Amino acid sequence: MTTIDVQFKGETHSIALTKDTIVTVAELQVQIESRFNVQPDAQRLFQKRRRVDCSDVTLPLADVCDCTSSLLLMAGASAAQIEDMKVTQDAMKKEMKIRESRRVVNIEKKNQAFVAQEAVSTTYRFHVIEPLKQFADADKAREILEKLANDRGILAVMAKYKWSVGVLAEMPPDGKVGVDPVCVLGLNQNKGQKILLRLRTDDFLGFRKFLSIKKVIFHELSHNVHSEHDSKFYQLMRLIEKECNELDWTSSHGDRERRIHDAVRHLQVHYNADTIAKAVSLLHKIISNIITHPADAKFRSIKKANRLFEGQVARFPECLEFLLALGFEDQSDKFVLVREDPALLWIGRSTLEVLLSAAA
Repeated sequence: MTTIDVQFKGETHSIALTKDTIVTVAELQVQIESRFNVQPDAQRLFQKRRRVDCSDVTLPLADVCDCTSSLLLMAGASAAQIEDMKVTQDAMKKEMKIRESRRVVNIEKKNQAFVAQEAVSTTYRFHVIEPLKQFADADKAREILEKLANDRGILAVMAKYKWSVGVLAEMPPDGKVGVDPVCVLGLNQNKGQKILLRLRTDDFLGFRKFLSIKKVIFHELSHNVHSEHDSKFYQLMRLIEKECNELDWTSSHGDRERRIHDAVRHLQVHYNADTIAKAVSLLHKIISNIITHPADAKFRSIKKANRLFEGQVARFPECLEFLLALGFEDQSDKFVLVREDPALLWIGRSTLEVLLSAAA
């Protein structure tokens, strides 16, 4: 009886081979599959730091390696596993293309106001829009005010400071900007009861640049706290503008979506489907609960000490990156969803559903 030592996962095993016949590469592969449950096309054999060429399985084993020295076995991906991963990746790419086309229409153009409202708050926002009705293009003025009212950065700042403004209104265009001694571009009445903004140019023929109007709203929001134009006022105004740009997650939406898909792809490449099945299922449940119960804070927080989470999700770095890409923040004892974006939540859940359907 011929034996050969095979090292696998840090342990050395003696494999018995056929007696009185020439042992072939194929016979060794059969014995390895029987012993370690590693398919022949996934077997990677090494000896003396060099890979053993097993491309021709009919060759005698002695022709491709030294049978008196031990072999190192490493398990790679089988052809079937590689094909499964390719099928799943192709399905994900197809899903991404579909969602990209839908997002351009449904989110960025048609549902911008709806998404912003869902993403931040129904309390800390501008509640009424009032353009000047005497102008023929009052609809255009309303559009500008609504764009400001639904700006994700502005909404995020208002939610952070818990500011609720009753009315966002158009201000009558009295005086000429930079010419008349009294020419007001904005006004905050009663610290947030009503904010008025000058939208029109001096000649009444058009509207001021949107970014210029937006800077005025930073000024007026600062009056929710400070009445006088002192150093504290201007410090807050600069902070509001900075935070508005940082908290506007629209600009980083594409990067976060890429991180979501990268995390899922890495899960597929580095682990088999059975290993990650429970992690993917739990992540899907976490996101579904948030989408189904958007007002319930308990679903936005995941304790690190939770045994289910710790055992099934936290042990995979890719799963934690997936949560961070969705908008979760890694705090001392828990993960908390601090950057809410319904579009990303839907993308994250649908990406996981592709994995779940592939494993079914």
